[in-house]
Amino acid sequence: MAGGFSADFYELQSRRKSPIPVVIYPSSPIPSSSSSTRTATSNAPPREFAILSTKPGENPFDLGSPLANLKEVMGHSLIDWLLPLRYSPCSGYGSQESAYAFGPVVQRLKKENGLDCSE
Repeated sequence: MAGGFSADFYELQSRRKSPIPVVIYPSSPIPSSSSSTRTATSNAPPREFAILSTKPGENPFDLGSPLANLKEVMGHSLIDWLLPLRYSPCSGYGSQESAYAFGPVVQRLKKENGLDCSE
């Protein structure tokens, strides 16, 4: 690992068709008055995020069907919809990529920009 990034990431970057803007977070160490008050964020390795643009009218969170979108927000059964006793399924989405599920638009954008790891 060079600079906190995996070799796979750099390999994907070199195969990209066109350069895309990226954001690195955290961009620099957070200055502190003493070494004992450093936060977990300042010690975390930097992460690189690609900035991808959708076409007008595209929604990166559209899962492909109205029913899939409804189930993602309301629950997976009619009982969940009528008796809201549980949390929404989208509140418990556990992924390193996003806080919410992405739809096919994001998969297409990743593939077009050479960021699709499942090639």
